[in-house]
Amino acid sequence: MKVLNQQVIKENNLKQIFSIVADHKGISRAQLALVTGLSKSTVSVLVEELLEQARAEAEEACSQARAQAQAILEEARAQAQAEKQQVLEQ
Repeated sequence: MKVLNQQVIKENNLKQIFSIVADHKGISRAQLALVTGLSKSTVSVLVEELLEQARAEAEEACSQARAQAQAILEEARAQAQAEKQQVLEQ
């Protein structure tokens, strides 16, 4: 039960920090600690976690974009090859 409560508290703290950062671009970790009442080390851990989540999401988006671009390129190559074949057959 204690672990569940700690997880709920952590999630709430993450949401609070995310919201504050979204509203106040450029806020420092020290300022976040003052505003939230959390320790500087806790804020640093939570900010790092948010940054890691953002990196993972960005990497996933890039990966999806690369896959989509590759599919478009392969489709264009196939179409070009088909058109070339049609010209050669005429």
